[in-house]
Amino acid sequence: MKKLLLIFVVLTSVLTGACSRAAFAVPPAVALEQVDRVSIAGIEADFAASQSQAASTYFGHRYYFGRVRADQVIYSYFAVKSDFDYVQAGSVIFKPRMTSDMKGLIQGSIFEVTGDVEGYKDGKVIVANCWFQLISGGRTNGGY
Repeated sequence: MKKLLLIFVVLTSVLTGACSRAAFAVPPAVALEQVDRVSIAGIEADFAASQSQAASTYFGHRYYFGRVRADQVIYSYFAVKSDFDYVQAGSVIFKPRMTSDMKGLIQGSIFEVTGDVEGYKDGKVIVANCWFQLISGGRTNGGY
């Protein structure tokens, strides 16, 4: 029985492999965008030292923030984008692309995030279009 199953698997893979090679073309390689790394403390210090200098350095650029602790998490429970959704860490506000991108994040969670520095308002740096990766301390049951 095992030999019959093995023969079937080998024949199936050979036959499907031969057919699929003729129909499938490998897509061209795409270079990934290099994203600079910045720390919460670093961006806060730069804005505290000189808002205009920090704005010219950071605004309009995408950055990666590693191992960030969520001080506050506000979300609207909808899968669509809401202007009210954000995660705050220190004086940096991270706004998601979509509310569903914040899945599992709660206060005290440790996460990584990549986003675009968009502005500075009321003493807070605004980072928009964020992708979050939960590291620890969040809800893992699939809910918010």
